[in-house]
Amino acid sequence: MQKRPVIVVLLLIAGLTFGGCVPLPGSSEGVIEDLTSIGIAVESYPGDTSPSDGGLNLVIIFYNPSKEPVTFKSIPVDVTIELYGAEDIMYLVDPEQLELVYQVQTAIDHSMTPVEMLAKKYIRIPFADMNVDQGKYCPVGPMKVTVTTPKQGDFQATANMVMLYPTPD
Repeated sequence: MQKRPVIVVLLLIAGLTFGGCVPLPGSSEGVIEDLTSIGIAVESYPGDTSPSDGGLNLVIIFYNPSKEPVTFKSIPVDVTIELYGAEDIMYLVDPEQLELVYQVQTAIDHSMTPVEMLAKKYIRIPFADMNVDQGKYCPVGPMKVTVTTPKQGDFQATANMVMLYPTPD
């Protein structure tokens, strides 16, 4: 007779302990808490042996309504990166003159960690992969990044002047 209350208590403890591990219908699984917008920072990184070995280092920052960074992990997020070129630098201000010169899709499952920030290896795009025609396009152009979250939809950010290929020093 004494075993029954002990078993009930053990089941109750197990249910409370492990119950939170199973998502309930309508739960916030796959939602980046407080996400309202994104921002991007782009810089070029040098090549090890030559400038053409370099590329772009892209950082995506996720923001809450107060424009404070939001962190997350274990949530799959699709990222589409588009680079646009123009035949003359004066055409960069006219969207009708821009041509899509590079597009890539990738996926991330976490916001940037401090180690990735220090190593500058969150999302890297080598110039060799971009393969922008240096004879046709000026060396800079805009970048558009679209982040697609599982339950919150799309978020976009742009950078106006991104290196499209390495230039001689």
